Amino acid sequence: MQGQLRNRPLNFSITSQCAHSGRPLRIEIDSALKLHSVSDGADPYIFIPGIDLGNIEEESIIEVF
Repeated sequence: MQGQLRNRPLNFSITSQCAHSGRPLRIEIDSALKLHSVSDGADPYIFIPGIDLGNIEEESIIEVF
């Protein structure tokens, strides 16, 4: 999302752990929401909020939810 807002491509990694098994989890994704690397055995879902970010009045996107 940041890449789209800044009008430039970005890549990022998420390092976490599975809430069920506690196994380490790493996901690499780009600003086009394409997965480039996922930990073995992981099957992540990507959630894109249906919010018009250009028209929200709240100070934080967290407040919209």
